[in-house]
Amino acid sequence: MKPFLRILLPSLLLLPAPLKGQSLEAPKSVIAGLAGVCVVADTLSRELVEGGITREGIEAYVRLRLRESGVTVLDPGVGAPAPGDPTLYIHLAAILTPGEERCTYTIRLDLMQTARLERDPSLPPIHVSTWGVSGVAFHGHGWRQAIIDDILAYTDAFAAAFTAANPPGAD
Repeated sequence: MKPFLRILLPSLLLLPAPLKGQSLEAPKSVIAGLAGVCVVADTLSRELVEGGITREGIEAYVRLRLRESGVTVLDPGVGAPAPGDPTLYIHLAAILTPGEERCTYTIRLDLMQTARLERDPSLPPIHVSTWGVSGVAFHGHGWRQAIIDDILAYTDAFAAAFTAANPPGAD
């Protein structure tokens, strides 16, 4: 191998990699008419919690960003659930290098709603994903902020889809 390649290739691994993702393109009709959404983050690994990323923190960031975007955030513990029980579910999984210098992670946001199987309506309703976005990224130093930034970028994508399907004042 050429000497400059022996230096260049390993150094590329130290650069932050932007989140690469894909989205589940859903028709506006699956979001239209929702009064708002509940926000629930998945339980995180011990390494993430010890690294300063918590479930409660993620939920707080996402709730705030949704409210700032004009999306009503519903409280799952108060009153009757909204029709369809719309829940924005956040999943984060990560692998940290020893010493927490680098982190590879995957993020997935799903709008979960209650649905029934058309072929057998006698079955109980199930919670299914009707909108989603996901991606994988690798970051060196600064990975904690990169995770939060990426979650908020996906939250912005959801908020844009939500407001497009539920324009303000269109009641």
